[in-house]
Amino acid sequence: MHVRAIAASSVALVLGALAGSLIAGPLDPPAGPVSSTYKTLTVVGPRIKIASLPFTINQPGTYYLVSNFTAPAGSSGITVNASDVAIDLNGCTLTGGSGAGNGIQVPAFVNGLKVRSGALRGWGGVGIFASQASQATIEHVSVSDCSAGGMAIGTKSIVRSCNANNNLGYGMLVMHYSTVTDCNANQNGISGLTANSNAVVTGCHASDNADAGMIIGGASLVTGCIATNNGDAGFDCASRATVSNHTAYGNNGGFLLDDASTITGCTASDQFTGPGIWVKNECTVANCNASGNPEVGIKAGSDCHIVGNTCADNAFSGGIYITGIANRIDSNHVSGNSGYGIRVEGADNLVIRNSARDDSSGNFAFPTGSEYGQIIQYPGNAFVATNHWANFAF
Repeated sequence: MHVRAIAASSVALVLGALAGSLIAGPLDPPAGPVSSTYKTLTVVGPRIKIASLPFTINQPGTYYLVSNFTAPAGSSGITVNASDVAIDLNGCTLTGGSGAGNGIQVPAFVNGLKVRSGALRGWGGVGIFASQASQATIEHVSVSDCSAGGMAIGTKSIVRSCNANNNLGYGMLVMHYSTVTDCNANQNGISGLTANSNAVVTGCHASDNADAGMIIGGASLVTGCIATNNGDAGFDCASRATVSNHTAYGNNGGFLLDDASTITGCTASDQFTGPGIWVKNECTVANCNASGNPEVGIKAGSDCHIVGNTCADNAFSGGIYITGIANRIDSNHVSGNSGYGIRVEGADNLVIRNSARDDSSGNFAFPTGSEYGQIIQYPGNAFVATNHWANFAF
């Protein structure tokens, strides 16, 4: 105890001495006028005003608008010929004149383009035609009523919080290795949002487009999106895609996934035509709800794992329809479908632990050669099943 008291006293003396030394300097400011040590915006990096259209950028830098502009007939708006260019639309709108010009165009390969905070409307070409601009960032920009398309952005780019609506061509097109977040693509004349391979698409909405809501390239990750009332599939995904927590409603097909893809936690309901979820081969469909669709809830090819899904009130081909071989259909619930609850056409499929109820053509349909757990019909109250792989019909 005595040692601790001595140590505490010593620490207090040292801290007191340090504190005294910290406050012991002169209090009077130096002689002469006091001047700022900060650099002005002009010194740090001057912003260049865009005062009219057309406007050509040949040097890196930050460019900005101060008012709305309408381009002369047949002219593009802003042409970017340099890398590391930032364009602040500053809340303004660039409107196209008659002819086939683009709002903002990048005719040659550049890096690091940034466009933010404004709108482009009524261009005869594309609102932002920057498919040759890699590592671009486009944020808080709306493009609408353009003839060829809303925006086309190059590889390894970021598109964030943008809108592409009412364009006669596509809504948004992004090249490989890009990220698209919190965007809307509605009422476009082709597809809403097209992302090439190795993309990440999160929190986007595509509705009322003439073609597919979203077309997703291979090996992409797509999460938390909504596609409704599109003229083709809500989500059309190439091989090796990972798709989760989406909603597809009122499309001509809900989800179409190519080989080796995974879809989890999605809802596909009440499509106008086509299946709720259609996967090709070597795919996983897990914990999805595919109900009220006019063709089938879930359709799969070969070597797929169909697990933990709910398929109710689908028409034509029923709840789950398997066309190939070597699939595992496990722990699904099918109910009230106009066709079969679970229909398997190929051989060597494993069907276990499913439940089916009140499916018009029959709850289960298996060909010779299928492997399936015992089907327990109407098990009754307080039943005890000793076969843990059994399927149930009730």
